Amino acid sequence: MPLAFCQFPIWARTRSVWLLSGLAGLKMKDAVDFRRIAMDSPTASVFSLPELKDVFPGCSSYEELYNFSINETDLFWGTLARLRLRWSREFEKVSDCDMETGLFRWFVGGQLNVSVNCVDRHKEKDASRVALIWEKDEPGQEERVTYGELYTMMNQIANVLKSHGVVKGDRVAIYMPACPLAVASMLACARIGAIHSVVFAGFSAEALASRIIDAEAKVVITADQGVRGGKLIELKKTVVTAVANCPSVTAVLVAKRTGNPVVSSSLDVDLDEAMIKESGECEPAVLDSEDLLFMLYTSGSTGNPKGVAHSQAGYLLYASLTHKLVFDCNEGDIFGCVADIGWITGHSYVVYGPLANGVTTLLFESTPTYPDPGLCSAAGRYWETVQRLKVNQLYTAPTAIRLLLKHGNEHVDKYDLSSLRTLGSVGEPINVEAWHWYNKVVGKEKCVVVDTWWQTETGGICISPRPSAPGSEIRPGMPMRPMYGIWPTIIGEKGEELEGNNVTGALCLKKPWPGMARTIYGAHGRFLETYYRPFKGLYFTGDGAIRHNDGYYQITGRMDDVINVSGHRLGTAEVENALGQHHSVAESAVVGYPHDIKGEGIYAYVILKDGYVADAKTESELRATVRQKIAGYALPDVIQICTGLPKTRSGKIMRRILRKVAADQTEDLGDISTLADPSVVEDLIVHHRILRQNVRTLSLVVCTFTYLLVGAAVFDALESDTEERRHQVTDEMRSYFLDRYNISDPDYKLIETVIIESRPHKAGPQWKFSGAFYFSVVVVALIGYGHSTPATLSGKAFCIAYAMIGIPLGIFMFQSIGERLNKLISILIRNVKAICKLKKTEATEIDLMAVTGFLSSLILMTGAAVFSRYEGWTYLDSFYYCFVTLTTIGFGDFVALQNDRALTNRPGYVAFSLVFILFGLAVVAGCMNLLVLRFMTMNAEDVKRDDAMDVASYRGGLSLDGDTINFTNGFSTGNKFSAASEIKGPDNAFESDQVSVCSCTGCSCFGNRTSNIFGFNDDNYSITKSRGRKNSWAMQIHVQEKHRIWRYPNWRRRSSSIHRSGSRLSSRLTFGIDSIWGQQDTRPLPPPSRSRDINDVYNNFKSEFCFNGREKRASI
Repeated sequence: MPLAFCQFPIWARTRSVWLLSGLAGLKMKDAVDFRRIAMDSPTASVFSLPELKDVFPGCSSYEELYNFSINETDLFWGTLARLRLRWSREFEKVSDCDMETGLFRWFVGGQLNVSVNCVDRHKEKDASRVALIWEKDEPGQEERVTYGELYTMMNQIANVLKSHGVVKGDRVAIYMPACPLAVASMLACARIGAIHSVVFAGFSAEALASRIIDAEAKVVITADQGVRGGKLIELKKTVVTAVANCPSVTAVLVAKRTGNPVVSSSLDVDLDEAMIKESGECEPAVLDSEDLLFMLYTSGSTGNPKGVAHSQAGYLLYASLTHKLVFDCNEGDIFGCVADIGWITGHSYVVYGPLANGVTTLLFESTPTYPDPGLCSAAGRYWETVQRLKVNQLYTAPTAIRLLLKHGNEHVDKYDLSSLRTLGSVGEPINVEAWHWYNKVVGKEKCVVVDTWWQTETGGICISPRPSAPGSEIRPGMPMRPMYGIWPTIIGEKGEELEGNNVTGALCLKKPWPGMARTIYGAHGRFLETYYRPFKGLYFTGDGAIRHNDGYYQITGRMDDVINVSGHRLGTAEVENALGQHHSVAESAVVGYPHDIKGEGIYAYVILKDGYVADAKTESELRATVRQKIAGYALPDVIQICTGLPKTRSGKIMRRILRKVAADQTEDLGDISTLADPSVVEDLIVHHRILRQNVRTLSLVVCTFTYLLVGAAVFDALESDTEERRHQVTDEMRSYFLDRYNISDPDYKLIETVIIESRPHKAGPQWKFSGAFYFSVVVVALIGYGHSTPATLSGKAFCIAYAMIGIPLGIFMFQSIGERLNKLISILIRNVKAICKLKKTEATEIDLMAVTGFLSSLILMTGAAVFSRYEGWTYLDSFYYCFVTLTTIGFGDFVALQNDRALTNRPGYVAFSLVFILFGLAVVAGCMNLLVLRFMTMNAEDVKRDDAMDVASYRGGLSLDGDTINFTNGFSTGNKFSAASEIKGPDNAFESDQVSVCSCTGCSCFGNRTSNIFGFNDDNYSITKSRGRKNSWAMQIHVQEKHRIWRYPNWRRRSSSIHRSGSRLSSRLTFGIDSIWGQQDTRPLPPPSRSRDINDVYNNFKSEFCFNGREKRASI
C-alpha cells in the first residue's frame, strides 16, 4: 500500500450516530468498475512543480511529499505561500487553527492583495498576454481580453464602486452572466477590499433578494440582459424586482450586454458610461490574509442558503496550487472550465486559480447543445470551441458528459481535439459509462481524466487522481488520491473512525488546510453545527465515501438532505418552502432519486389542502411557483400528490422511505416500526406505481395518436390524387354510357349495382384526410383495410411499414388503457361495496369480469343500434358487424360508411365510428384480454412476489409503540412454527411506557395445521407463556375469519391499535398466511375455541394481553 494512504492515530471525537443513518444502503459491490487505466504517455505523467523538487529535495515521490505535507503542515504550506504569492507584508505564523472550535487563521500577520496576484504581476511581465477568452453564446464570436486590458477594466470598476461609497468590508452582489465585466467586477471588489457575492444569473428575484438581504449588499452589479442557449435572460428585470425589498442597496450598476431597452429604476447607474469617466489606475488596498475575499451562497438542508465565506491568502494559494497540480496547467495554456462564475467552480477554476497562475482562462456563456445544427452540430459546441481555441484542459460536469454521450460519437469525431491534455469532471460522482466515453471518445485515451471531489466549503479540489507519481493508474468513477495537505478519514455508523481499507462511511477531513471556508456569514454557530460539531476534531463533509482495498477513495454521494441536480447543490427544504407557498399545498416533502441525465432528479410528495383537486393545472402551478421562488433547475421532475407522509411518532418525516419509493426500491424499506401510520407507506407505493403507469399510458396514447395523424397525412399525400383521377374516370364512364347508349339514371344505377360495383365512390373520397385517418385507425387496430386499399406502389410500401410499427404500438396502448380501466373499475367496486356496508369489499376476478362484461355488452348494443339506423342493416347484422370489428376479426360481410358519401357528408357519424372503434377496443379487447392475462398467466408471479413479501413482513412480528412488543421468531422443521419468546415487564408495567418481549425462553406454539393460520393449535388457537416468571403475561389469540384469508395468499397486513389507560396508540400487526409454509389448507373451519366463545367466527382478530390480572386489548 502506498505510504500516502497509511492510517494515522485516531483522534478523540464525539459520536454522532444520527448523521450516519443513510450508510446502511451503501453497497460495496455496486461501487465502481475496477478496470485500471494506466496513463503512461509522457504528457500525462508530468504533474510536478519545479519548486516542489527544489524546495523539498528530501521528497522524491508523491507518497513522500504527501506524507511530508501531513506531518509538516506549517513548513509545507508556509514554503509554498512565500514562493507562489506576492506579499505586501510577510506573515509571522503559518497557521493558528483549532478543528474543535472551528477557528482558523492562516498566514497570520501577512498582508497582500488578491487582484495584484491575479493581474498586476502578470501584466508587469507581459501585458499583451491573453487573460480571458469570452466565448459568447453564438459560436465563433469570442472576445479576447489581455492582462493589460483586464487591469484597466478592473481598476475602472473599482473606482466606480468607490465613487458610490463602497469601502473595505462592504458587500457587493454580482448578478451577471459569464463575461469579462463579471470577472473584472470580482477583481475590482478584491482591489478595494470589498466582499463580493456572486449570484448565479439563473436565480429568481426572490432567491436573489434573499441573498442580497442576508449579505446586506450595498451595491448590485448586473447587466441589461443575459444571452444563453439562444434565449434572452431578463437580468435587469429580475434585479429591479429583487432590490425593491432590499433596503441596503444604494446603487445598481448596469452593464450593456444586448443594448435592448429594459426596466429601469432610480438606483440605476450605467456601468459602461461610469467606467469611461474613471481612471484606469486604482491603488490596491493592503489587506490582512484573513480578511474576507468573497461569500458564496450554497444550499443547506435547513432550507436557508448559507453564505460560505472565504478569506484572502489561504483561498488564493489553495486555488492556484490545485489548479496547477491537478490539471498540469502551464504558462501559455488555455484552460477551459465551462462552469458559471456563480458557483465555486467558476470562482476557483475560471477566475482565481487560472489568473493567479497567469494562464488564459475561458469564459463560456453558452450551453453544450447550442446552437441548432448548421453552424455547428447541436451536440458539438464544446468540441468546436476546443478545436477553434486550442483548449488544453477541459473541466465540466458529469451531467453535461452524459447529455453529450447520448448524442453519439459522430459529434465529437468530426473535430480536432488534439490540443487537449487533461479532462476533468466536477460537481458529482461520474458514472463509469460516462467516464469511459469521456476518456475514449473525447480524450482518445491520450488525456488524463481527473474525477475531482471538493466542495464550496473546501475552496478547491481535495481528492483527485492527480497529482500523483508519473504513470500512476487512474480508475474510472473515483477521485482516488487526496491532495497534498488533505487528510481524509472514514467514520462508521457508530461515530467511530474506521481503520484500514475496504470500509464505507462518512467522509471527514482530519487536518485544516488553507483553502477551507472560515465561516458562514452572520451565522458562525450554524457553521460549527454543520461542519465541526458532528464529529469532534473533524471536518464533516456530509458525503459518504468508500476507501477501497488499496486506499483509494470513492465518493458515494450526499448523506444529508441536499440534492445534487446537474452539479447544482439544492436543499430539499428550499424546494419544500417554495412548494409550500402555493395556496393549495398543505405539506410537502422533497427527495432526490437517480436520474439518467441529471445524476439526481427532484421528486416531490405533496399533500393538498381540503377542497383542492390533483390535476395537471395544479402540478403546472406548483412547478411555476418553484421556478419563481428558486430557479428553473429546481423544478421537480415528478410531483406525486398524496394523502399522507411517513412520519415517526415525533413527527419527523422518514425521508429514507420516500427516497426508496421514488427510486422504485420498495422491496426492502428497512425498519418502519417507528412509523405512526405504516399504511401511509403502502398508499405511497401504490400511488407511485399508478403515477408511473399513468405516465406510460399517456405517453402511449400521445405517441399512438401522433402516429395516426402522421399516417393519415402521408396516406393523404400518396393516395388522394390517384383517387381523384379514379373518380374522374368513373364520372367520364358514366357520362359516356348515358350519352352513348341513351341510358336513364335508374337503369344506370341498376347496371352499376350489378356489373360495375364501384363501391369506393359511395363512401366519398377515401384518401382525403378524414378517410385516410379512418384507414390508419383500422390498420393499427388490426381490423382490416376497410373501404379501400392503396393503389400506388409507394402507398402500398408505406402501408406495410406503417402497419409493422403501428400495430405493436396500438396493442401496447390498448393494453395500457385496459389496465387503467381495470384499476378504475376495482376502485369503484370497492367504494360501492363499502357504501353498501358489505363485509367483503375487495374487487374479485368475478366482480371485474361482470362489470367489464356488462360494459362491453353495453358498447356492442349501443353501436349496433347506431349502425343499424345509419346503414339500414337489421339489428342482428349490426350487432354482428360490431362484434367482428371489436374482436379485430375484420369488417366481415358488412362495411360501414359506404352510403351517401358518408366520409364527406356525415362527419358526426364518422366521428362516432372512430370513437366506437378506439374506445370499444380499449374496453372489449383491452379489458377482457388483460383480465385473462392478469388472472391466468400473471397470477403465479404475483403469488410468488406476495409470498416473499409476506415472509419479510412476518419476520417483523408484532410491534407496538408505547407498550412495545418485539417478537423474535423463526421457522422449525416439520411444517411447524416456533416463537421462542417470553413476555415480561416490570412490576409497574401499566404505569411505564414500555413493556418488552424478548427471546429469553418459554413461549412457543406448535400447530398441526401450520399451513392454515401461522401455527396455532387447531383446538384453541392460543399461545401461552412459560411458567415460573413473576412478571409474566398470558397471551391468548383468537383467530376469526377475514375474507377467508387462508384462500388469499396476498393478505398480510392489518392496521391495529392498542387501548391503555384511556389513550390510543397506533401500531401494526402482521400475520403470515398459508402459502408461506406450503400447501393451502381448505378444510372446514375448526370449532370455536374452548377458551373463549367466538360468536362471529373469523370476522375479526382480537388479542388479549393479561398482566398481573389486568387486561390490555389490541383490536384490529
